[in-house]
Amino acid sequence: MDTERSEIISSMLNEDMINDNGQIMDNNSDITKYFDPTFITVLHEKNYISNVTHITFSDVKNIETLNIGWNSITSLAGIEYFESLTKLICECCGLSTLDVSKNIKLTHLYCNKNRISFLDVSKNSELIYLDCSRNGMVALDMSKNLNLTYLNCEINDICFLNITKNTALENLNCGYNP
Repeated sequence: MDTERSEIISSMLNEDMINDNGQIMDNNSDITKYFDPTFITVLHEKNYISNVTHITFSDVKNIETLNIGWNSITSLAGIEYFESLTKLICECCGLSTLDVSKNIKLTHLYCNKNRISFLDVSKNSELIYLDCSRNGMVALDMSKNLNLTYLNCEINDICFLNITKNTALENLNCGYNP
């Protein structure tokens, strides 16, 4: 199923979601296999989910704030099912990748003190706050984040920073980059 068709069908469904394989998932669909096991453990320890062996779409789809920082998590596989997520705190986890492209309601992202070398926030047009400091990023393009008011990208390896369209930006910290 092509991406455009999936998006149209998904927007027509109130309680359902189309997964990456084009399958329609309802609120009770078991999505456990899409999650990283360590991520599941942390979600359970922090009381975001009650069952580590059976996670359903309805368990996570309405979570707006997720604070999982300061845990040893190397993957946030499964984060794409948090469709209501507006605030993600995953600082100091040991992440080397982070895909928030499906979290389109995200307004606040704290992913500092990880090992992320590339961060794509082009689909996160509602983003107003980003702290991605102390990673290993070499480039950061914020041109699609027109609502951004706060950006901290210090202590990276950033040689390319695009903030040319960020007219709402009030606080920028990009020191200690080449």
